[in-house]
This record gives sequence, C-alpha cells and structure tokens, in this order.
Amino acid sequence: MESKNNILEDKLLMLLIKARASLLKNYPFFGYWALQGEIILQDSLPLHAPAATDGKNYFFSKKRIIEYKDELELLFIHEVLHNQLAHIERGKNKIWSIWILAVDFVINSIMVDELKLPLLKYALYDKEFSGLSAETIYEMILKDLPEELVNGLMLEEYITNILGEKVPDSKDYQKIVDEIWDRAESEIREVLDQMGFFKHSSVCGSLPDKSTLNPELKRQMQEAIKEMIIKAAIFAKNQSHGTVPLGLERFIEKLVKPKLNLREIIDLFAYTVGKGMDDYSFSRRRKRETDLLLPGVVGMTRHIVVGIDTSGSIDDGTLRRFLSEVSNLSGSNTKITLVPVDADVYDAIEISEYDDLYEKLTETHSLKGGGGTDFSSFFDYIANFPEPVNGVIFFTDGEADYPDKSQEPNYPVLWIITEERNLNSPPFGERYYLSPD
Repeated sequence: MESKNNILEDKLLMLLIKARASLLKNYPFFGYWALQGEIILQDSLPLHAPAATDGKNYFFSKKRIIEYKDELELLFIHEVLHNQLAHIERGKNKIWSIWILAVDFVINSIMVDELKLPLLKYALYDKEFSGLSAETIYEMILKDLPEELVNGLMLEEYITNILGEKVPDSKDYQKIVDEIWDRAESEIREVLDQMGFFKHSSVCGSLPDKSTLNPELKRQMQEAIKEMIIKAAIFAKNQSHGTVPLGLERFIEKLVKPKLNLREIIDLFAYTVGKGMDDYSFSRRRKRETDLLLPGVVGMTRHIVVGIDTSGSIDDGTLRRFLSEVSNLSGSNTKITLVPVDADVYDAIEISEYDDLYEKLTETHSLKGGGGTDFSSFFDYIANFPEPVNGVIFFTDGEADYPDKSQEPNYPVLWIITEERNLNSPPFGERYYLSPD
C-alpha cells in the first residue's frame, strides 16, 4: 500500500514539476518567481484548498491535484500573486476568514481583468471588486456583515497564537490544528453565505504566519519583493525577445510603483517614534471588543501631536481618510492630541481611545479657517506643551509659512501633503504626498 502511495505521489509531483516548467515557458514572469520556492505535496490543505503558499513555498493537496490537472499553471500563478502582493504580512491584525476571501477576490480579479487569464474552477470573482485593493474589499465585506457574526470570527493572531503554543510533534497538536481549520472553514462558509456566493466556492490563498515583522523589517521585505519582481520582469522580457503583454507590463509597473499606503506610512512613523522608548509590539487594535484577548503593548505611553491644517483647502473626504488612519493608533500605548492650525494656532484637543477624530475636531473647530497657515507658530506652541511630545504628524496642503531648518525639533516629524507641488517645501522631517483618491 505504501508503495502505491509513493508511486501516486511521484506522479503528482511530476505533474507539478512539468506544469512549473511549462509556466516558465508560457508565463516566464510567474515561472521565474515560482522557481524560487519548493513544491510541497500534502495529504490535504486547510479549507480543503487545492493549493496554498507560506510566502515562499507552494503547497498542493494530493486529494485535489487531479481535479485541477488542466489548470496547474493557473494555480501556480494564483499563489505567486499572493506572494508578490505580500498578502500574508498584510493580513496581520485582521479577521482571517474575511481577509482570505478578500485576497482571493483580488487575485482572481487581477487574473481575469488585468492579465486576461481564465478563471479557475470554483474561484471567487465579483466584478464589483475589480481594481480594488485587498484592504478595501476587506472593509466592504466587513461593513456588510451582521455585527453578531463579525464578533465571533477569529483574528489572524488568534490562529497563529494557538498553533504556536503547541509543539508540532506533540500528540495533541494535530487535533488542535484540525479544530482550528474546521472552525475557519465554517466561518468562511458563513461569510460566503451572507455574501450570497456559491457554497462550493473554493479559496486557495496564503497561510497565516506566526512570525511578526516590525515596520522596518516589513519595509525591507517589501524592497526584497520589489527586487524579485524586477528580476522576474527582466527574465520575462529576455524570454519574450524584449516584450511582454501589455496587461502584464501594466501589472508589473503597479507592483514596482505602488501608491502610497497611508496606513503603512503612519504605522512606520509610530514605530519610529516608539523605538527605543521600551519593548513593545506596535500593533493596531480593533475597536470592537470580542472574547479574544490579544497581546497588549508593553512600555511607556508615547505622545503624538497631530497638526491639522484647517485653512479650508483640503477636501472633506481626504481629511476623514487621514483621521481614520490616525485614530487606529490611539489606545496602543499612544496618546493622540489634535491641534488645529491656520493663520493661528488653536487649543489642543485631547483624544481618547474611542473618540471619532473627525467629530471631535469639527465639534470644537471650524474647518474653514483663513489667512493661510503658519507652521512656525505651531512649533512654538508645541515647544510650550505641559508634557513631552514624542512625534508630530502634520496634515496639510503645504501652502504655509515654515520655520527655518535651524529650528528643527528633537522629535520626528511627518508631513502628509495633499498638493504634490508642495512636497519639498517642509525644511525638515519626512514628507509624503497623499492623492485625493
């Protein structure tokens, strides 16, 4: 019996090796990437998926390979895309069942709408999600689910923490693993049912990872991915005599030159502010309370002052977007203070963990100030704060009077600027352009 199983496994492995070789010829950009990881056969995969990835290697279910024998190249492309888009790391601090669906919608949309490839059987696809990021789709799904359902769903950290507590060789480990995946599959089916999707829809995405990257290491990982994308693109052009399909070329350009992710920029700045103050895990917390206890932040409270340019030139939607991201920092051993600024500097607004920053700002201050913006007076005001300031984030269009370079404060400053022409105006600090869309 064992010999028959070994023969079957060898045949399945050969199928996958041939498919990857064919991928290298037919889709060299993805084939080059697929060669960087191992092909690993398993009896079955979580959620009964035909394929999965851990960020590098490619796992295939022995039970489902034959079912996809004519689509193996597409399966490889699907998993490669998860790795190119760093879906495992981006899934931290999210409800895993919703995230795994969101990233599959993204991948299948890219394959069908951008790369003009066939849709895998049982794949999740919705034209409504075409061109959207995984984070946007995640929020759309989350918003439409009943609160009582959402509150019972597992966070990604919950899964990785439970699995990480046990030694893989211990006799109760497999039982715990099976229970976790059974619950995850049940949750996914519940979400799909709420969304009105076919009950046999299949996911084949990224496996949760118990490792945690701080924002600096995360940025290094992103640079490594970008480098690999460039190498794969060069290889693909060489294999295709200097050309690649237009849809693929546009997709590669999007991968190499992504739009500013405001959440990541603010997270990285907050990490920089806190670095060295004490040991901590600077993770976002969900405002919704559940029965799951997440690791907290250990260390002293850091104080970030957020300056808001209220001179009237920033549109309301962009301001709400900015404040929504900043609000996620409150409660993570971080105190947030808002300071409205135009030609004058106004009284500071203290923020508690559950405050809506936009409502808090608008109930105390008009957003249609005038007379330009004076940053010099703002920094003079901050210098006289009754408590230490560990960092400043300034949200502005950049049209303002600035302090001299010699007046640079001894804490980090981040400028989020909505007018690209003013990006280089600040005399110090980090600067990022935030487009209105």
